[in-house]
Formats: sequence, C-alpha cells, structure tokens
Amino acid sequence: MKLSELNKHWKIINEKNLEEKEIEKIHLIKFDFKEPTEEKVNTILKNFPSTNRYIISNNIKQYNEMLRGKKKYYVMNTSYMDLISFAKKNNKIILNVHNLKDFEYDFILKNPIDILRNIECIIMNRKEYKNVWENILEDWNGNILLID
Repeated sequence: MKLSELNKHWKIINEKNLEEKEIEKIHLIKFDFKEPTEEKVNTILKNFPSTNRYIISNNIKQYNEMLRGKKKYYVMNTSYMDLISFAKKNNKIILNVHNLKDFEYDFILKNPIDILRNIECIIMNRKEYKNVWENILEDWNGNILLID
C-alpha cells in the first residue's frame, strides 16, 4: 500500500486555486469546481502537465466529455450515492470513506479484501487510517489518499 499526502502527492483544485502551477509532480488532481468548464479543465491540464489521473465526483458526464481522449479519471463516491449501484456504473472509482453510509462503512470493514479488490485508491483522514484502517489495509495493493 502507498500513502499519498494531500498537496504533496495529490491536490484538490477549485476556482480559488485554479491558477496554481506544477512545482513537483502531482499524481492525482481532484476537480472541485462549482461550475466546471472546458476552459478551467484545460488550464489545469496545461498547468500540471505531469499529472495523468484526475478525480471527479460531480458533473460526471460533463467531465467525461472534457477529458475523453486526453486524460484518465477516477469517479469518487459521494454521500448521496448508493455504493453498490455506483460501483456497478463506474469502473475506475476512488472510495471516499467519509461519504459512506454507516452500514456501507461497516460492511467494508467486515469484508475489506472482497470490496477493495477492484479499487485502486481510498480517501480518508490520517487519524482514521491510523486508528481503524492501518492493519486492515497493510496487505492491500492500493493507494491511500490522506487528508488531515
């Protein structure tokens, strides 16, 4: 398993930090625009040329059209989605444990290998990782995106 630090290995980009530029390679960028446009997306693609993967959680169809043929992306679950139907609809997902319903969270804790087999990345805070997930995920081959 690999631990990735927010703002070191991965970033969240929105209208407030749209003009930021790559200093060191960023592996993942989460688009967090209130109103996504092709101009905003292209600005990020230009400003972070080494980034190959992106995270989207809303406006999925719109982002799909903007990124098609340019870059790959993961779709992140949100709190208003049903995890099972979400996982069936999307083949590249990032699991944000903070957006899970209580029964989904408990189910994954009880069956981590079955659920995480097809997931490459999980988002969680550092405290939760240390207190709950560290031992569970020690043999998992994915990437944990840490937020504080």
